[in-house]
Amino acid sequence: MTLNGSLFLKPAAAMAVILLIASCTRFSGNGYSSAWEKYPDSRWVGPDLWANRLADWEVRDGRLVCIGSQPLRTVHLMTRRIAPGDGNLMTIVNIRREKVTGIASEEAAGILVGAGPALDYLSASLIFHSWGEGAGLFIGIDGDGKLFMRDLEKENEFPAYATRGEKNWTEAIIKITAEREGLGMTRINAMAVDPVTRRVISEIKNITVDAERLTGNIALVAHHGRQTIDGSTYSFGHWRVRGSRTHSFRERNTGPIVTAQYTLSRGILKMTAQLMPVTGDLCDSVELHFTDEGRWQKVAVAAVDTPSYTARFRLQGITGSQDRPYRLVARYKFGNRAVNTLTGTIRHDPVEKDKIKVLALSCIEQVIKPDPTRWMGIDAGYFPFDRYILYPHSRMTGNLKKQKPDLLFFAGDQVYEGASPTAAVYGNGAMEDYLYKWYLWCFTYRDLTLNIPAVTIPDDHDVYQGNLWGAGGRPVPEGLNGPAAQDAGGYLMPPEFVNMVQKTQTSHLPDAADPAPAEQGISVYFTDCNVGGVNFAIVEDRKFKSAPSPLLPEAMIVNGWAQNRRWRPDWQPETEGASLLGERQHAFLEKWVADWSGDTWMKAVLSQTLWSCLATLPDSATSDAIVPFLEIPDSGTYVRGDRIIADYDSDGWPQSERDRAIKTIRKAFAVHICGDQHLPSTIHYGTDAWNDAGYAIVAPATGNIFPRRWFPPEPGRNRAENSPEYTGEFRDGFGNRMTVLAVANPHRSMAEPTRQNELVTGYSAVTFSRNDRTIEMANWPGYADPAKDKPFPGWPVTVSQADNYGRKITGWLPEVVTQGLSNPVIRIISEHNGELVYNLRIKGNSYQPGVFSYGAYTIEAGDPDRDLWKEIEGIQAWTSPQREPVIMVF
Repeated sequence: MTLNGSLFLKPAAAMAVILLIASCTRFSGNGYSSAWEKYPDSRWVGPDLWANRLADWEVRDGRLVCIGSQPLRTVHLMTRRIAPGDGNLMTIVNIRREKVTGIASEEAAGILVGAGPALDYLSASLIFHSWGEGAGLFIGIDGDGKLFMRDLEKENEFPAYATRGEKNWTEAIIKITAEREGLGMTRINAMAVDPVTRRVISEIKNITVDAERLTGNIALVAHHGRQTIDGSTYSFGHWRVRGSRTHSFRERNTGPIVTAQYTLSRGILKMTAQLMPVTGDLCDSVELHFTDEGRWQKVAVAAVDTPSYTARFRLQGITGSQDRPYRLVARYKFGNRAVNTLTGTIRHDPVEKDKIKVLALSCIEQVIKPDPTRWMGIDAGYFPFDRYILYPHSRMTGNLKKQKPDLLFFAGDQVYEGASPTAAVYGNGAMEDYLYKWYLWCFTYRDLTLNIPAVTIPDDHDVYQGNLWGAGGRPVPEGLNGPAAQDAGGYLMPPEFVNMVQKTQTSHLPDAADPAPAEQGISVYFTDCNVGGVNFAIVEDRKFKSAPSPLLPEAMIVNGWAQNRRWRPDWQPETEGASLLGERQHAFLEKWVADWSGDTWMKAVLSQTLWSCLATLPDSATSDAIVPFLEIPDSGTYVRGDRIIADYDSDGWPQSERDRAIKTIRKAFAVHICGDQHLPSTIHYGTDAWNDAGYAIVAPATGNIFPRRWFPPEPGRNRAENSPEYTGEFRDGFGNRMTVLAVANPHRSMAEPTRQNELVTGYSAVTFSRNDRTIEMANWPGYADPAKDKPFPGWPVTVSQADNYGRKITGWLPEVVTQGLSNPVIRIISEHNGELVYNLRIKGNSYQPGVFSYGAYTIEAGDPDRDLWKEIEGIQAWTSPQREPVIMVF
């Protein structure tokens, strides 16, 4: 290996160097050439590239500029990849120091090769900031003008470092070549030349490495060391990549259209296209095309909204029994006019199907924390890239496709503000930080959301809060920070940020049931969505929830946990002034439970979290801060010494409002599907008695760094024979009744990556059956192949629709028989108070209602879609079901 320093060349020799740099004759293949000189100023760096992070890079004055001031900022070339095997590679780039004075010698800029050789291109595109296994080789020029090769798989390893350079360099053209050496080795040469004086600034020669060290992604790097001077930066221009080892994948472009989500409910299509951060000059609209007799026809145009960078469509009359191909078209100007298209399928409303399947996901971490004791991800300084990147969850998304769902439900925490993959930005740059992390979610699920309707709702972490008591949308009180601010209630982030988040995640949902904004102008999205006759209420169970700390000062609540050890939350079933869903959502639910139009035959509620507190902690713990550090037990081990806890972040509080919500949705025999808790479970809600309401399933976390658990100190009552001790009837820490049917506690796993899978990550599958009116609930490991594997132990749990109103029947009304009308909706109304007791659509034409108190009732039967109803009043409840039927003729 030969290391040469700065050389001053005669004019002829200098010209030869320039010609050498410009020459690509030996390096044919699938090349790439940047064109930033033709771009308008933009935060988006181009259709072939991915920037780490979005807030750290921009195109300015025709160059790619790093505006971040942290280590190892990268821009990955997504549409090219260095293939394994023999062959050659050449890459050349112009690098300029945008601030010459004050740049430390340890700062550097250059090119990263061989990033993530064992990873797919998306996983590898997250290689930045830290050193670690799979990080690649960084070949660059430092602040003293010296070329080097740094092996980023090791903390401070430099296989080559030039002894001489030019400290006052301001601009350099760097050329790197890699050519076959034989015996599986590659010879690398690098040269830096001043483009003005045409002299060599620095050079390293004949560095021999294993050829496979070049396999993987290739990226630009701007590195700011520990002595970074604020404002110092590097810019790049005229980047070219050539060579026989360069393979082209143009379909891997990054936009400007990133993905789309849609719902189709009652003939109304709502679709949101998500774009990269484009200026109006670059791209101001998106077109939606359908096919007509085999040709694409434009059917709608939507303007690009900022700062959400979404284009939103709403079309009526989308009916029929055939799926509908579509494409989204963005015409943009990066130099010449260009067109970006993204295609998908709008599935027809599956009203003909017997079974409707919903997959539920939540809590989507993109990386595994390398050190469980530190809340850091890729920015930890060291990161094992070869095994701790979860993005883009390829194995799990492949298994999701095998489930063949009719609806996707993303229950919240699509984005984690911290450590997924990097620390949060709260001030300037917060929106770009959110979008950067949101785009990871978009690419992860793009193949699914382009082709399957999806309900997506944000939770607390999506709006950059660890806990959220939204208090109707108000801001947190001024002058408070951290847990004290959250405990006071309200939103930490400004309303513009919250609304931006909600537009990206929820603007494709059916129109809001009550669209008036909450406080600060924060939008609302609670609504319903009908898929194949299953009607889903979409509820916001954070936005209107009261903060407990101001209402319960004696509890001394910190971050949702009572620090007064004498405080007994189960003795406080009523908290005056406390709200859970808020009056507007309760009014919506009362209307929703009574509305069976659209041929609805089953109902379910979708929300962020469970309406109980299903968790235990070691008896000495005063909060859940200990959770990430708890030892993971062996499979089958029952952890002793835990107590049932009361976490005010859960929707077990406020208890009376929790009961009110559960009693409302049971009128429609609705099951509850949610996420958030990081503890896969299925429970049967109880209010005044155990099991007197509906069932709920909590989806596993998709990526878990907070492994809650359920090891109650006493076995559950009335549990099924041979069931685990943690099943059966319990009161949670707030005194709420619940019957636990299945839980997947954290346990040691042999499935790779073990840290991810021992925290019981995965998703829920809920199947509604029209013919037998059953609901099958199952929680699946993300790694399990549904074609041959099984859900977590304890699942599936199958219940009947009628089981979702488990209240004890004390009286019977006569059997209702409808003639001339099949599958009617039956309503039972108490004449004592005029309230709806319950209603449902039956299968067939006969049904005998049971009731829960004696007295007179009105029975209604009919078809809400035709507004065709019959009723009989004054029907008395009898103790015995043996009585003459009531016949209603239509």
